[in-house]
Amino acid sequence: MYRSVVGRPELDGLVYVAVRTTRIFCRPSCAARPLERNVTPFATARECVAAGYRACRRCHPEEIPPPPFAWRWIPTPLGTVLGAASDAGLLLLEFADRRGLPRELALLRRRADLGGTSARARRALDAADAWLEAYFAGRPPGALPLATRGTPFQRAVWEALRAIPAGETRSYGELARSLGAAGPRAVARANGANSVAIVVPCHRVIGADGSLTGYGGGLWRKQWLLDHERAMNLVN
Repeated sequence: MYRSVVGRPELDGLVYVAVRTTRIFCRPSCAARPLERNVTPFATARECVAAGYRACRRCHPEEIPPPPFAWRWIPTPLGTVLGAASDAGLLLLEFADRRGLPRELALLRRRADLGGTSARARRALDAADAWLEAYFAGRPPGALPLATRGTPFQRAVWEALRAIPAGETRSYGELARSLGAAGPRAVARANGANSVAIVVPCHRVIGADGSLTGYGGGLWRKQWLLDHERAMNLVN
């Protein structure tokens, strides 16, 4: 996980880098670059202090304001996933190395209506964690409450994605025709704006010629997910 978070200011306040050899903890964006084998990640500054670490005097991680949402790092067979939630449900579920994550987190941090780290938001993260565990184990994961924001067209595309059965795919053109949309490119843009990976299965959309085309989490993950769903015959 360390290599996925080091040097990334957008993750400040969402993970802390504690160095066992110096007993100091830093924000991910700190200029210090400890050896990975000496690092332990923590979710909060309070956890670092409780474990006996002191704050770095260079990056002052204890001064980072908390984000306006609940969050959790969830390990999966395809790498660590960051989940974020509000009282209304799941806001974000993305692989830590996704290129679009900084933009998505910046949008969430600017929102004032998310309710902070409430008990309901933490329960939404518990549900997301359980959903992913069932999915990767090959069991039907069931429903999951979402609280994502988008334009009416984006939301229509995301709902259409959730209607694609696991183990099947659709082309961008097929999805556009089913929605009466302007065309495949408009669907592709809405697909790329999806911030809830796997649960809203944008990986099930492929090119008209059967090629994988793009995927924010990486084409190798897209292929893995499609193979997994075909093998397990999952049901949403």
